[in-house]
Amino acid sequence: MDDKSQKYISGIEGSEGITAMALSPAKKWLAVCERADKAICCVYDTTTLKRRKILTSNDYTSKEFVSVNFAPSNEKSMLVTLTSEPYQVILWTWDKAKCFTFQLIAGVTGNMNITQCSFHNQDASIVLVTGNSVYKYYRVQDNNILKPIHT
Repeated sequence: MDDKSQKYISGIEGSEGITAMALSPAKKWLAVCERADKAICCVYDTTTLKRRKILTSNDYTSKEFVSVNFAPSNEKSMLVTLTSEPYQVILWTWDKAKCFTFQLIAGVTGNMNITQCSFHNQDASIVLVTGNSVYKYYRVQDNNILKPIHT
């Protein structure tokens, strides 16, 4: 923003467009989620604009991520994504391009629509999922399982 310039980042070939983006708290990393046969999240270095990691896993079937967010202080290089229906929250150790844990979000009915996921601003083991008539907390337990702690 200082020099008022823009740079173009090309997406993954064959993707159907960007569905979500997030900038890390230190502004060093940019996560770009794209719709494809299987949802994809790419993490870019903002200084070089080079793609560092591509996140995809067999733990979900959705074609898109509707939300993405970095952990508050780049703690453990954690990233959280939220898939479209069936709604699933996925925590990634993005520097290793690995799915750390995931949880299918139960109890979403009728006009309920989940639109956002984020980390607690001081504790990266707590994730918040929100949307129309939805407000759920999840905590990573000792055995790396994401458990609901408040609905």
